[in-house]
Amino acid sequence: MNLPITEQMLREITEDLEMGATCYVDKNTGEVLSIPEGWDSFVDRKLWQDIIDKIDQNWDDYWVIRPMESWEAFEVMEDFVDSLEDSKVARRLTNSLQHRKPFQQFKRMIHESDLQKEWFAYKLKRYADYIRNTPDKGLPDES
Repeated sequence: MNLPITEQMLREITEDLEMGATCYVDKNTGEVLSIPEGWDSFVDRKLWQDIIDKIDQNWDDYWVIRPMESWEAFEVMEDFVDSLEDSKVARRLTNSLQHRKPFQQFKRMIHESDLQKEWFAYKLKRYADYIRNTPDKGLPDES
């Protein structure tokens, strides 16, 4: 089945991946189920048991999309900076990536700038590419 991939679906998966969750996308319905990575070490299993059981009972019905590695997410930020034409803003963002807690610094700089729309659009496109090209079970192309 060639499931249509909606922008809403991509946004939901992107948000969950950014929070460190693994996403399970039902190949037939498009339903997105998410479970935080490392959930068993810090959360009561009962909170996720219904989702875990649903996935386990129908494992072959799901595409599995794991969060980006930190170096991959960092690369997305670097590539965004490289795409900017305003060298002053690009320098400030590059500088934010060279400090402690670069993800937090970058996010703060984006929120303090006029680049929020551009960043979110860029990030959504990059995550959509990542989601579709996940080596083991990426979502199908829209074609």
